[in-house]
Parts: sequence; structure tokens; C-alpha cells
Amino acid sequence: MKTLQQRIMSLFSFAVTASGGDGQTATVIIDAESLTPSAGSGRQPSAQEKIAALNRLSLFAEKERLLLTAILYGHPLRSVADGDSSRGVTVRYVAGKEDTARFVAGLLQKTGSRGNTLVVTADRQVEKSVLASGFTVMHTGTLKKALEPVEAPPHRRHNARQNGHGPAREREDENKRIVNELIDPL
Repeated sequence: MKTLQQRIMSLFSFAVTASGGDGQTATVIIDAESLTPSAGSGRQPSAQEKIAALNRLSLFAEKERLLLTAILYGHPLRSVADGDSSRGVTVRYVAGKEDTARFVAGLLQKTGSRGNTLVVTADRQVEKSVLASGFTVMHTGTLKKALEPVEAPPHRRHNARQNGHGPAREREDENKRIVNELIDPL
């Protein structure tokens, strides 16, 4: 059975061997800000959101045997300085989103290995820059889907309640009808 890494990497025809073969390990550079709940909302993610994203990434990197570099914006977190490792994930900081493309280009020059390096981002400028350099890009949404646990479909009764139907909704409607009759008798 293929690991999650192999399934993701196969989308891009990567020749990745996680635990044998030629001994190469995939290197993944991730715009970790785009994995926070506040991504795309226009507000800065909190330190707790950044740490939660790093924790998710560290579990993923450990399980899939990846060398992972996470990029965060702004000042370094107290718990992880620039260039330090947080549970197996190297954390790097850039001043802001606008500096990410240049910073990623520098990281890619240092890795030099196009065959097993992947950049994960939601930033179109970074994506264009990486593709122009000949490296592979994955959209953050694809990684988010891969990180989500597989869930069973919701139970029909649960679904009915969520959609405003079912026994709870009927009781609520009946209670409203009784209250309205008491307030405004016919």
C-alpha cells in the first residue's frame, strides 16, 4: 500500500523513496501560514494557530519521512527561532507575504535537487517563480485535503438535524406555536 507521501508525490511523477532504494528523502517547503485557519481572511494568524499548523506538519513529516521546511511570516515565535527545528520541521521566517517568493527561490537554490523537492503554497507569485525555476508546486488546498482525517459520512438523523429537519426541529416548531397561541389567542 502506498504511503500518503507516495500518493501525493506520484501526482507530480516524483521518484521518492521514503525508506530505502537510493536513500533519497523528499524535501518539502511549505508556506505554513496558508495552513492556519485565518489564511485568506485578511487577518494575521495568532501564535497558537501557527503552532497548531507546525504541530500538524511535524506529525505529517514524521509519518511520511519528509524533510520539511515551514515558512511563517513576521517575528519568530518564542518557542521556535528562525532556522530552528520544531519536532522535525525546520521553521523559517520572512518579514511578510511579499517576501516569500524571493525567500523560497533562495531555498530552492540551496537544495538544488529538482527531482525530489516540492513547494506547497497558495501564493500565485511564489507558484510562478517556483515553476519558472523548474521545481514542482502543489497548492496548499491539496495538502490540506491530504492532512484531513478520513471521516465516515454523517448519520442520516444527524444530517436531518443539521438541515433544520427532524424531531428536534419539530419540537421547536411546536413550542413556538404554543407560545404564540398563549400570547396572541385566536
